Amino acid sequence: MVTPPFTLIWSPKSVLDLDRLHDWITETSPTAANAYLIGLTSKAASLLRHPRRGHPLHESDLPPDNNPFREIHYRNHRIIYTIHEREISIITVIHQRRHFALWMMDP
Repeated sequence: MVTPPFTLIWSPKSVLDLDRLHDWITETSPTAANAYLIGLTSKAASLLRHPRRGHPLHESDLPPDNNPFREIHYRNHRIIYTIHEREISIITVIHQRRHFALWMMDP
């Protein structure tokens, strides 16, 4: 039996995160900004093959088995996502030093 493929969805917030990150890196080097985003989005796309490889978000008070938030890392950034049935939703992309709970309070 063939397992149906997963779909990768970028939330509006995560797209804004990518835009801001690109703009910030572009101030130093447009070439580096493009390369960084290509690498980051490729890392996120790799979830389509192994969606559960990310670990449960450690800031959550939920037990790992009931924690809907997972994360993988690309260099200095955390890609926060959820899995629902066959859909992987990228919630946000934040710097590794940023706390997810504080991000949730940000407008």
